[in-house]
Amino acid sequence: MSFSAAQHYKRYRPLVARAWLAECERSGISPNDKAAHEDWYRAELLSSEIHVNSTTECNKTSDFDKLMLHFAVLVNDDALIERFTRGGERRLDHVLKEALADLSWLHKQEFTWDYVRAIHAQSKRTNLAAVPERLEDCPPYVLYKLNQFLEEYIQRICRGYGIRRREVPELRRSGRSLEANITAFELPGQVQQLLPF
Repeated sequence: MSFSAAQHYKRYRPLVARAWLAECERSGISPNDKAAHEDWYRAELLSSEIHVNSTTECNKTSDFDKLMLHFAVLVNDDALIERFTRGGERRLDHVLKEALADLSWLHKQEFTWDYVRAIHAQSKRTNLAAVPERLEDCPPYVLYKLNQFLEEYIQRICRGYGIRRREVPELRRSGRSLEANITAFELPGQVQQLLPF
């Protein structure tokens, strides 16, 4: 597996080029020396945290973050260092926000981080003050557990409505209403009844 084209050409390669120029300035090598560039690049890949010979050996998530972090450190780019240090957390944040959007679409009311905080506080039997006020401050292991909980809850709702979980984001983004996508089902003692909204 390798990086996506967007990751490779829009983010990774430009950063590697910046790191190479920084290395050329430090060591006095010509930036046009292709053999020196190739030797330096391969040595950097091997000295990185993931110790690879090529990006074809990398995955699109954690390996991408680790290599981007490695080259961001070489160019001393604080913004990129911060961004790729939190790579896994950023993805969990995104997944949680998408789950909240799906939940909001299913219930026809907005669910926010405050809702998730209340769930977490209730499940841990702690007060609300013990839960971070901002999503960005939440530890990754808690985000992971909250994502699991929300996913199970959304799947339960989808089963009740007779729609597949994987269809919800597409339906939500297309602007279609929930009622237009619910399949009829039978409840005990009732025929062809839809769930109330």
